[in-house]
Amino acid sequence: MLHNFKDCYSHFTVIVLLVLFAIGNTTPCIGQVDSLLQELNTTSDDSLKYDVLVKLAIELEPSNSDSSFKYYHAAANLTQGNNWHKKTGNVYYNMGMFTHYTLWSDTCIQLVRKAAYWYRKANYPLGVLNCQFTEGTYWMNFEILDSAITNLEKAATYGQEINDTLYLHKIYNNLGLAYQYTGQLEKAIAYMLLSIQEKKKYTPNRLASAFINLGVNYLNTSNSTEAIYYFKKGYEESVKLEYQLGMGLSLKNTGDAFAQDHLLDSTFYYYKKAKSVFVQMNDSNHISRYYMSTSEVLANQGLTQQAADSLEMAIAYFPSNGSPRLKIHTLITQCNFKLSDSPNSLELTKIEEMALEAYQLSQKTGLIQETARASKLLFSVYSMTRKNGLAVQYGETYMRINDSLFNEQQSEALAEQRTKFETEKKEIEIDFLNKENQLKSIELAQNAQLQEKQQTIIYLLVFGVIITLVFIGIVFKLYSKQQRTNHVLIQKNTLIQKQNSEKEILLKEIHHRVKNNLQIIWSLLDLQSHSIDDPGVKLAITDGKNRINSMSMIHQMLYQNDDAGNIQFKDYLHQLILQIKSTFTNASDTEIILNVPEGLQFDMDTSIPLGLIINEIITNAFKYAFTNHPSKIIRVEVISLGSNQFQLKISDNGVGFPENFDITKSKSLGLRLVKNLSKQLKGNLEIESENGTTFIIHFKGKTFKLEN
Repeated sequence: MLHNFKDCYSHFTVIVLLVLFAIGNTTPCIGQVDSLLQELNTTSDDSLKYDVLVKLAIELEPSNSDSSFKYYHAAANLTQGNNWHKKTGNVYYNMGMFTHYTLWSDTCIQLVRKAAYWYRKANYPLGVLNCQFTEGTYWMNFEILDSAITNLEKAATYGQEINDTLYLHKIYNNLGLAYQYTGQLEKAIAYMLLSIQEKKKYTPNRLASAFINLGVNYLNTSNSTEAIYYFKKGYEESVKLEYQLGMGLSLKNTGDAFAQDHLLDSTFYYYKKAKSVFVQMNDSNHISRYYMSTSEVLANQGLTQQAADSLEMAIAYFPSNGSPRLKIHTLITQCNFKLSDSPNSLELTKIEEMALEAYQLSQKTGLIQETARASKLLFSVYSMTRKNGLAVQYGETYMRINDSLFNEQQSEALAEQRTKFETEKKEIEIDFLNKENQLKSIELAQNAQLQEKQQTIIYLLVFGVIITLVFIGIVFKLYSKQQRTNHVLIQKNTLIQKQNSEKEILLKEIHHRVKNNLQIIWSLLDLQSHSIDDPGVKLAITDGKNRINSMSMIHQMLYQNDDAGNIQFKDYLHQLILQIKSTFTNASDTEIILNVPEGLQFDMDTSIPLGLIINEIITNAFKYAFTNHPSKIIRVEVISLGSNQFQLKISDNGVGFPENFDITKSKSLGLRLVKNLSKQLKGNLEIESENGTTFIIHFKGKTFKLEN
């Protein structure tokens, strides 16, 4: 990937002086310093003093940072005393550049913010924009990407407000890189395209880096064709500018794109061309990247020893101050190699240390994709070492990131869209066939009427043999046409039935997958509960497992039933109550009376809230209702009131609620769930507390229809 952050320098005169000095000798010219000191001591003009102080500070930067800062501060005091706000901003901005690129200190952030403050006082919007852009770029260089995105987004908004033509293309370019590094590829591509548009208008000589970065984004979305197109354009622009790093990156990334398509001859051809450029530049960082990519391709081909040799070369070339991203990548690749070789316990300990280092570094830098990879690796390590608690922790981290990241967003979103498209396509075809069926039915009726008329004619013309034969031929022809029409209708009706069956199978498969996912979550909670000693926490996890189970059972029944959309509610309640009862040791002697109409069915949108409500109320009854109670009875009734209106009544003969109990003020999660789920069913909740507790909910129930 392209790290072209230093393309973002300001164009202030002071910075030009700094860069010109940095290219020259690193040792200050003593004669020049003495000359400037003499000039400073002899002049009385504040404007000239300011110029001399800044020049002295720049001269002393490489050798004596303390003296350099002394002169910078003297220049700042002078400009503040004269209310030269813009020049004060220039001094602080120059100090920020010095502390960042020379001392590599995060003090630069505070100095650039001071510069922005003085530019605002000077009413100099271009300076403010440059400071916002520079702060975002510094955060990127430190690889603190959340802060980088926040500041660059702020800079982009401000640049659009002042209609800037100097910085916007740089801001868009760096935003594209930041979103690319955090896995938000759609935003990355959008900002890269904006950067290219701006550069085409104002700085066409800087298009190479934008093309390369855009190609990387398309490569990350597995669109190798678009990626190769933009890498080619980036290479052409880099050749025009004699931009060696751009040429090397274009070639190396083109090899990555061919590797994605498993075209290995082309992959290694471009890798070797890229390596020759990096060697010519003596760029150990990118040589290390070349060997890392080569190692991954070889490993995918099963060439383990050659892959290991390339990995060793990547580690050997990795610079001490190399990119954290590359270091994380190197650590994870090493761990995967070691894990594939059946490591012993000592080697597993080393792998654990390396994986933790990769995880912590990715967390610190905000590299979400790398955090996911490191979490998955730690899950595997802790599973092998039987550290179940840590395995669950990192497994959950990987699942959470994987759910929110582009990989799952893209794969599952695309699969969902593809399924939706196929379903809608089948629905359109079914609708078309239904309409065609209606037309054929009309035609069939018309044919029947015509046949009757022809029979009448036959009777009337029975006296003429020739005429009779003619009409017999006509009738035979019409009959044959009718048979063909009937055959076509039978075929199309068969197709409609098949498509309806496929649609029902698809619904069942969806319920099956949802049930499996809920079961995974249930298993994770169950595994987590084994490592917890706190009874209160264990009870809370048990409640969560019961809630998940109440939903999982619905999807299981939908998957197993012939009717893919409706729940046989009495069977469901019977299974649900048995499951809840099994989780309580004090529930075995409790009598459950279930009064639900036979054949009562609800759809999933009605069944899930009802199941959760019943789960919460019965669970609370088992927990609190029967303290030292000799006879324990729980009664569950569902009564049909007509017009899709129903009444759910759950009662127990326990101790009841305290006097003056107000459910609206209750902090119980279960009671709040019951109240909110009742609203979801467009129902109202009543509670009676005489001779026990009774919950009464009037709600509107629905039955699933396939055509909906």
